Amino acid sequence: MSARHGVRSQGDPFASALRPDAAAGMKRLSNWINAVQASGRLEDLTHLEIWLKALSAFFNPENVPLTATERSDISDRSFAAEARIARRTIQMAELHAVNLLASGPNGGDSPAGDGGVPGRAHTRAKAAAAVPTAEEQGPVDSLMRLLEVLNDLRVLIDTSAAQHHFPFQHYLAVGRLYRHSLKDCRYLDMLTGQRFKPQYDLVENAALNALLRRIGEDRLRQHVATVLLHLFQLQRLLLLPRAALGGGGPLRHYLAVFALLHEEMLRLCSFIRSRFGKRAEMATQLRATMGWVCEALRNNARRAIERDLALVASETSAPAVASKMARAYDLLQGCFQGCTVSLAQTFEPWVGWDDLFVNVPASTIAAHKVHRDLSDLRLYVQFLIGKSDISNLEGLMERLVAFRETWLHHFADSDWGEFEHLSGILIHARSEREFHEMLSGFSLFLEALAEWGTAQSPQVGSPRPESGR
Repeated sequence: MSARHGVRSQGDPFASALRPDAAAGMKRLSNWINAVQASGRLEDLTHLEIWLKALSAFFNPENVPLTATERSDISDRSFAAEARIARRTIQMAELHAVNLLASGPNGGDSPAGDGGVPGRAHTRAKAAAAVPTAEEQGPVDSLMRLLEVLNDLRVLIDTSAAQHHFPFQHYLAVGRLYRHSLKDCRYLDMLTGQRFKPQYDLVENAALNALLRRIGEDRLRQHVATVLLHLFQLQRLLLLPRAALGGGGPLRHYLAVFALLHEEMLRLCSFIRSRFGKRAEMATQLRATMGWVCEALRNNARRAIERDLALVASETSAPAVASKMARAYDLLQGCFQGCTVSLAQTFEPWVGWDDLFVNVPASTIAAHKVHRDLSDLRLYVQFLIGKSDISNLEGLMERLVAFRETWLHHFADSDWGEFEHLSGILIHARSEREFHEMLSGFSLFLEALAEWGTAQSPQVGSPRPESGR
């Protein structure tokens, strides 16, 4: 991925899938982004967008890292620790907003409304004038209004935090207030509402571009390209905590970014189901891959939120916070890369990991392979459940033995014990009905193993793979 001025040529399948929405004002948003890019402040703008989206996601309790027990008692739980993280997230957004204001001209609406660049004198004059409506705002007005909104949120959080308790309903109310107030910041509302930006969301990868061009159906090509854009965007979001993991600064506020990742992963699942789930003519292999991608995204989103990152908000040990976040980073990075490789190989089996990413640890590739094999085994078991006889028991046993021999060291002893037990009772089924009942139980075990299994993840501190090539 790289940042470039404007939109790439129409021959690029990613550029076609990424074309801006037709909503009013998107042309002016694009002009502003281009002007910020020309001023050398694009990183501030991209980081501001991430932190604003992360704050919104973190105010949604469904995205907050909590254990299953905490979630069951959520209405009685104090959100004081999460409020402190939200406050730090607000400060990060304020920092980037101030940097954008201090960088000089911000392209957008000129006094004539033609998308030009206002000068400093005009900026000062507008600041002294009456507050413009959302429709009248230029980029500078929107940034200044945003700073007011963020300051108000900090005051509310500080007032409640002084009482050492932050009720759940208060947390929800502050989140609703933030999301409502952000709509008054015209350019920031457009920025966070636009799914992809041509300036920094295009994917530059020769193998993927060639693959997409060989998909004959226009709609299918655009849908596949959009899924890939989502996956690379998720990896771009991960770059923010990745950069911080190697330093000595505070990390806890990056929980908000992981909350955003959780939200976006589930949103991508919904997109895949809506675009691919109802296509009767879709190839079986593509249907299976898309089903596995949804499963991988859903399961890993849950693992990160309920296992790796749960209790981090109140964790007092800095090394423990860093270790848990590094583990969550590795888990999600491997998930996004594995989904990308699986989707690419569905159309072009020759595409390898090295064609898409650099410096991928062997443990990441192995973890991906074991979960794909586990998914394929479960699909085969479900296929047998749908059959009316048990004539293919020998084939099932061969697949079970092959799976065990290949991945013996990638699961805990307790998992293999249950695996062996369920495999054994299948052999001794006395009737077809009993066999199918046992197959159903074995399928549920494989599903649980895929969701919460102990397949080895990349080692914390292993070389960090790049997002693309």
